Amino acid sequence: MNIRKNFYIICFYILFLLVNTTTSFANDFTFKDRINKINSFCSNFKQIVIDASGVQIQKGIGKILVKTPGKFKWHLLFPHENEIISDGNIVWFYDPLIHHVSIFSIKDIMDHTPFIVFTHKHFSLLNDYKIIKNGDCFVLTPKVNINTIIKYCSICIDKYGVIRKIESMEKNMFKNIIYLYNYRKISLNNNNFKFKTFSDLSIDDQR
Repeated sequence: MNIRKNFYIICFYILFLLVNTTTSFANDFTFKDRINKINSFCSNFKQIVIDASGVQIQKGIGKILVKTPGKFKWHLLFPHENEIISDGNIVWFYDPLIHHVSIFSIKDIMDHTPFIVFTHKHFSLLNDYKIIKNGDCFVLTPKVNINTIIKYCSICIDKYGVIRKIESMEKNMFKNIIYLYNYRKISLNNNNFKFKTFSDLSIDDQR
């Protein structure tokens, strides 16, 4: 998988975690309470990708729409326009430059990742992760028996349920950092989370 596509899937994991989270953490009620305050929001974002040697290899901007449970739209505007859209069951990866969309089942992409917690609020899955609180940031690290490409994921979310920063590192040591700004809690129509096909669209359905 190329770097761009791998990053988009990481971003998808993060978004999915942001819209699906129910847990039995004896010492992590703060994290659960803050995640439970997420209902729907839109936000601009800035993203940075850093390779294993510490060199910044990509910087981008875009917009995120999120609605629980399970719905989100990630629209990267620069440097390479792309969209990731989910209605809670299906996810579409759309590249407008080549008029191509890849279609996946959420289950096929989300297995063994922590990010499902945010989008569907399946807190029980976090039993597979260690969670450390550092101020308003929560670091999720997979236990040794979990099959995931993620080395860790850090989510900075304040007491009002507003997300400021999300950072993840893959096992290949590539780091993905997303800063959210102009964050607004608003009501969102479900039509925002459907992909609309058109006549000259190339489709790769992998469900």
